Amino acid sequence: MIIHEEKDICTICNKPFKWSKRNWVKGDMIEVELITAHAHCRSKCRALTAQKKKLEKELLEVEWELYKLSIPEIPSVLINGTYHLK
Repeated sequence: MIIHEEKDICTICNKPFKWSKRNWVKGDMIEVELITAHAHCRSKCRALTAQKKKLEKELLEVEWELYKLSIPEIPSVLINGTYHLK
């Protein structure tokens, strides 16, 4: 199984890095994690990903506020306890 064409190169910064793996036994299965990037690169990538998600959430909130502003209010009149829309 080929995951990356080049070996011993960090997948984030493309500098030399000796790939490794970690194994965990969970019940009858063995879980394997391939480590293909420097610890600092992985940490920076996680921080940037978290910041990106936060900014996407804020952008979605701004877009929702703009959408709510673009919907015209429908005036209504209360007559004998019943709302009549114009």
